[in-house]
Amino acid sequence: MAPPPVPEPGVRAEPEAVGSLPDGSATDAVRGLYDLHMQLRASGLPVGEDLARYRPYLSRHLLALMAPAARERDRMIAEQPGLKPPYLEGDMFTGLDEGATGYRVGARTALGPGRESVELEFVYDRSEPPLRWRGRALMLREDDRWKLDDVEYGDFDAGTTGEFVRSGRLADWFE
Repeated sequence: MAPPPVPEPGVRAEPEAVGSLPDGSATDAVRGLYDLHMQLRASGLPVGEDLARYRPYLSRHLLALMAPAARERDRMIAEQPGLKPPYLEGDMFTGLDEGATGYRVGARTALGPGRESVELEFVYDRSEPPLRWRGRALMLREDDRWKLDDVEYGDFDAGTTGEFVRSGRLADWFE
C-alpha cells in the first residue's frame, strides 16, 4: 500500500479518518473542528456518530461537562417523550441557535503553558442583513494535541445586535 500523498506547502490537508487530528497549532485544531462543525451542521448536544467525530477535538474537561447534560436530555426524553428536552437544539459551538453559515479564524494568543485563545469571526447569511459576530476558542494542549476547552461568545460587529447570539461561555450552557 502506497503512503498517503504529502500536501503541497500552503495547502491544508483534511483529516483522513474519524479521530484524525492535525498535529500542528491550536489554529489548525480550531479549523479542523469548525470545518467538521460546518459540515455536520449539528444542533444541540452532539450524539452518536456525530459525538464520535467531535470527540477528538474536545478536551476531557469539556467532555465531562457534556456527559451529565446528555444524561439529563436522555432522561427527559424517556420520562416525558412529548416535551422538548434540554440540549436538543441550538448551536453550542457558535452561540447562535441557527448556527453560523461561515467562519474565519483570526489571531492566536498564548494564555499560559498549554493554553491558547483563537479568535473566531462568524457569519449567518440567511438573514437580512447577515448577522456577524465574534468569539474565541479557548484551546488546551492535552494528549499532545490542541483541543477545544471552551468557547467565549458574543463580540458583535458594528450594526449587529446581540439579541440572538448567546453571551458568556460554552461551559455556561451546561449549568
